Amino acid sequence: MKKNIFLIGGIFALAFSLAANLYFLIRQSSGKKIREYKPPVAVEQPLILISPLKQAEISESPEVLHYVYLKPKLDEAISKVEGIEDIGIFLQDSRSGAWLGMNEKTGFVPASLLKVPVMMAILKKFERGEMTSSPPMEGRSIRRSENKND
Repeated sequence: MKKNIFLIGGIFALAFSLAANLYFLIRQSSGKKIREYKPPVAVEQPLILISPLKQAEISESPEVLHYVYLKPKLDEAISKVEGIEDIGIFLQDSRSGAWLGMNEKTGFVPASLLKVPVMMAILKKFERGEMTSSPPMEGRSIRRSENKND
């Protein structure tokens, strides 16, 4: 089971690395500079903790088309791995909104990924002002330390 988790994690890291390298390689070879992100609308309160896609503009930019060429390469890499039947990948550029999904709507057991939406919900509460940090909570976090340097 651990071997499969590491294998899936490795495939995901490889896919992300391939996507990033392919993006920068194409940008460099085209001679164009990577454009600076400018939100399409004025933002009253910056969404600094989560939700950068609320400000993203999905456009017919070249970045969207490059994801089309990535999918067959990911399919080929995944097909070479034995013992993997179901895998899902979802990549989204938070600046342009361009995305690529493979089995992105298939249900999977989240395992340790469950903490990501929980953290997002907590950060959203901080952003809305529904939750604040309190000194008593900070004081309770560590009662005793086994560090010899204390």
